[in-house]
Amino acid sequence: PIKKPVEDFVSLLDLLFLCLLNWRWFVLSTTVIVAFTLYNLSVTPKMYTRSATVLIKQETTGKNASGKGPYQDVSEIGMIQQATNMNNIVRHLSSLDVLCEVVKRLNLADEHQMMSTAAKMRKRLKVNNGDDKSTIVNLEYTDRSIRQADNVLSTLVQVYNEKWIE
Repeated sequence: PIKKPVEDFVSLLDLLFLCLLNWRWFVLSTTVIVAFTLYNLSVTPKMYTRSATVLIKQETTGKNASGKGPYQDVSEIGMIQQATNMNNIVRHLSSLDVLCEVVKRLNLADEHQMMSTAAKMRKRLKVNNGDDKSTIVNLEYTDRSIRQADNVLSTLVQVYNEKWIE
């Protein structure tokens, strides 16, 4: 005689009774997880992200009556580089030189801590150009204070405008 293997399975009803017998463990583990989550939420500082958009004015020379320069059509298909180099502008906006001036104007640190404060500020600052053909730069700054984030962004734009004009 050949013995057939006996299949062991647990019915849904057996599983339900097993859970009901150990209900204390479910209540205890749920309580611990909820308490831990509430604790983490209470000690984690709130961080706010503020954003600004800056339109960079292009240098325009040699335009004709239609408002287009002699090589405008060629420039639009990407064969000629724009007069305004957006990569340089993005780098300049997030440079330590500009950020040190922002720190100085907002009195965020003394002379000895200015460079380290500017470096920390750079980590919380995102500067990017949407696409290659756009002259719009997007700025995002994250801080514990909404007001401080707004002040940093507006001062950053002000310092950039002043340094760019120099």
